[in-house]
Amino acid sequence: MLTMTGLRDFLRERRNASLTEMSIHFDAAPDAVRGVLGQWTAKGRVRQLVSGESCCRAGSGCGGGCRADEIYAWLDPN
Repeated sequence: MLTMTGLRDFLRERRNASLTEMSIHFDAAPDAVRGVLGQWTAKGRVRQLVSGESCCRAGSGCGGGCRADEIYAWLDPN
């Protein structure tokens, strides 16, 4: 279940993660994850990194194209 504290703990442990990883982990729609990320961003605890490009191979079910994935990082207070 997607909660603010759950997402906080997930990002604290990993330091950064893609929107896709978080959406899969929490079984939540990307827009729902973005909403919680927005709350943490407003508090100055999360920032979006420069997006990486993810390429799928033909036949893997993603259409064989490349797409940019949103990457987010937890900001340590220290």
